[in-house]
Amino acid sequence: MYEQFEMLPGEKKQRILNAALREFSAQAFKNASTARIAEEAGISKGALFLYFSTKRQLYQYLYEYAYNVVRNEFTGKLDFESRDPIYVLTAVTRVKMDIMRVHPELFDFFVKIYLGETDEELRGMIHRDSESERGRFIGELLSDLDYSGFRGDFPPEIVMDIIRWVIDGYTNRLTASLKAENASFAEAAVLTDEYYRYLDVIRKAFYQ
Repeated sequence: MYEQFEMLPGEKKQRILNAALREFSAQAFKNASTARIAEEAGISKGALFLYFSTKRQLYQYLYEYAYNVVRNEFTGKLDFESRDPIYVLTAVTRVKMDIMRVHPELFDFFVKIYLGETDEELRGMIHRDSESERGRFIGELLSDLDYSGFRGDFPPEIVMDIIRWVIDGYTNRLTASLKAENASFAEAAVLTDEYYRYLDVIRKAFYQ
């Protein structure tokens, strides 16, 4: 289906993918412009539709591409010495932030997919994927965690939610701050002393 696109030189393919990622990250699917994508990629709109028959086909290819990039980056980079939830989530966060250094546009795209997309067919695709192989991949990362360090008077699932909220809140604030300052992830100190201070508070509050 995508034979002509796959045969393009790597630099040209990446230019088209990056242009599409930026457009679909900034706009809901119905408002995204293939003309803007083609112009930013330095190709004609006709050439874009030679590679992808429809805008929806381009979006679905992009979704597969973005997921595979993230999965490949995670594969082989996580070697857990402990199954303690904070240790595991910190390792996952570190890889996630490393991916953002190299592919910052990917996470903007996923945020738009999961939080901002209104197209019912695309949302159905995302929901199906969350229950299939992609959902299992995320589940595997966080499977078989060792909750023995948690205090017994708090349900583990509540403590896990709190840990996730703290980590997600930290990374989201860092991301927003870097974008506001037009700073580069490549130059940013990612897991700072502030991050570990938050985790120390969690350990004191919820660990034995």
